[in-house]
Amino acid sequence: MGIFDFWHQKEQQLDASRVSAALIRDTTDLVVKIAAPRAALLRNYRERLAPPVESAILHVRGLVAGLPPARDATAQGWATDPFVHACFAAPDDIPGLFGRFDELRAFFDAAPAAEFAFGLLGMRMTERKVLGMELQGDIVRSDVPQTTISFSEHALRILGPTEAELRLEIGRRALEQLGLLALHRIGAMRSARRDIEDQDALIKARLRLLQSPGAAFGGKPEPTPEGALANRARLEAQLEENERQLAKQVVDPLEHELDCLVEVLAHPGQAIAAATKTLWLTSMNVVAPAEAGAVGAVQASEVTVPLVEIAGEPPVVRALSLVRFPHSDYRPRRLAIGDVERYLG
Repeated sequence: MGIFDFWHQKEQQLDASRVSAALIRDTTDLVVKIAAPRAALLRNYRERLAPPVESAILHVRGLVAGLPPARDATAQGWATDPFVHACFAAPDDIPGLFGRFDELRAFFDAAPAAEFAFGLLGMRMTERKVLGMELQGDIVRSDVPQTTISFSEHALRILGPTEAELRLEIGRRALEQLGLLALHRIGAMRSARRDIEDQDALIKARLRLLQSPGAAFGGKPEPTPEGALANRARLEAQLEENERQLAKQVVDPLEHELDCLVEVLAHPGQAIAAATKTLWLTSMNVVAPAEAGAVGAVQASEVTVPLVEIAGEPPVVRALSLVRFPHSDYRPRRLAIGDVERYLG
């Protein structure tokens, strides 16, 4: 059974009017399996996780519900939808780009009769300051400061046969992401503790050598008694500081792992945050003043871009859109000569 299979066996939906006890239980099983399997050995782990798990579900529900309806990733969509127009340089780029997505190929291979694939398109949005051309009266100026928007690094990793099922899958992946963040923090905690313990062992070994400075190998003592005492005092102070750092950490690793998971789930907005950016864009993705677009002084359309920020070092910010891509437009990529040569050795 796959890690998300239980979602398909339940009737609860992420957009339901309430969070059921069954959904909390199953989500708890999911995040514990990802982040801290050993925490399930604690007798009260479900009771401690229930409130933060509910908070995480409600947060994810809001993220998914806030995504606009799926847009048509087609030539017609490019011509009529300003958002789609902004995301792709030309209508012919859409089938070529989608043909390179391995996830889309796997989807259509598994569902050859599907008319459409619904997916979550993630992109990097970049703003650039440039000098461009602008008609001012009867004069065309070529040194006008402008801001341009571009979209790159397109990715389509979450797919579904319908928009409703796609939204459920996005919710599952978001909960998985919370579990992965908790796993990362737990791993960092373990690594930090191991580093301090290793440093402790080295300091203790050096202190033993100072007490009997290299006698077994003919080593030389410190040049002066004062130097030896200062060196020893420095090492003992460092050892005491390490002991204080270790004392701050929870002795029981299972308790600490569960605390990390509780902390992440109780504050899901710190791990996955959603926002929107509204722009007035020309057909060349040049940002126009909102008032200019509103009164029609320039040919600009209002475009609202959903954004998501994923916690990390550094955090990742992606522009998002639900898209609907027709099977009839799918053109799988062909191997280039260089690819063939590599496969043939």
